[in-house]
Amino acid sequence: MVRRVEGEWVRVVREDGREARLSLDRLLAVDEPGRGVHYRYCGWHPRRRGYRAELRVVRVMPGRGRCVVVLPEWDAGEEIEQPLGILPGELRQEGAVGRCIARLSSDSSSGLDIHSCRTGRLRVTSRGRREGHPEALAEGQRYRRRRDGVTLRRRSPCSPPAAAPPSPPTAPIAPSSKNR
Repeated sequence: MVRRVEGEWVRVVREDGREARLSLDRLLAVDEPGRGVHYRYCGWHPRRRGYRAELRVVRVMPGRGRCVVVLPEWDAGEEIEQPLGILPGELRQEGAVGRCIARLSSDSSSGLDIHSCRTGRLRVTSRGRREGHPEALAEGQRYRRRRDGVTLRRRSPCSPPAAAPPSPPTAPIAPSSKNR
């Protein structure tokens, strides 16, 4: 089970209960048909609120007050009928794409509990599966290329050193009576 993502690494809990750290590239590596090379995907872990997911509107039936949507992360072929009221006005047209929160761990479409629908695409922060390295690194971020182990790092831009402030004049130190 994936606990959290830490930059280029993923903190996981193995089946025997031990915690481990994996490379994000190794975890997400897939072959041509899309199957995992090193790890296979088993399902979504139940969360109280659910997961952020992409939502695609297939049909809108305003007379019935219903709409048909698809959640590609859950099942790209399953059409889910929902009340039209869950969609904001901008998404109430066929072909619209937005984002929502849903319980993707559900076995049936009735348990998805789709809510918090918004316009705009889902923000995906991880890199694509075929990219060799990130196109841009944030300031101070490091990236280790797996094929040759070279570490790349973007450093902060060098600025010229500031002129040192003038030091105050120093007075001679008078010898104390203890040091005589």
